[in-house]
Amino acid sequence: MRYLVALRHAAYIRSLETTVRALCEHGHEVRILLGRPEVRVTGPAERLATLTAELDGLTVGTGVEPRASRQRDLGGELRCWLDYLFFLQPAFERAPKIRARGRRPLPAWLADAMDHDAASPEFRASVAAAVRALERVLPVS
Repeated sequence: MRYLVALRHAAYIRSLETTVRALCEHGHEVRILLGRPEVRVTGPAERLATLTAELDGLTVGTGVEPRASRQRDLGGELRCWLDYLFFLQPAFERAPKIRARGRRPLPAWLADAMDHDAASPEFRASVAAAVRALERVLPVS
């Protein structure tokens, strides 16, 4: 039997190594496609190369590269905006890393505008309602 495994990059092999090894040792063919082969994670990349040399049924190639975060669709952008509004709630005041992670996908001008007025629960609720309304009218892809 043939198996196709798509991994974002070589570091993900650590969770599949025993399965891939067992499949190849039982005569199956496993093709691993790496979405981001340019990510140079030394240990996992070397481990994957070693596995490829050890196992006859294993081949590794380049897969489809995922879109960059800036090329996300409008629906994805709106959901990122909603996520950031969620993290601006007072419950997350003492979680700056989570807020920073939620802020990252947004354009700086938008995140700055949200930061300026986010203390108001009414502001957050009205912006979230408007964003959800925009999201509802988007065509289903």
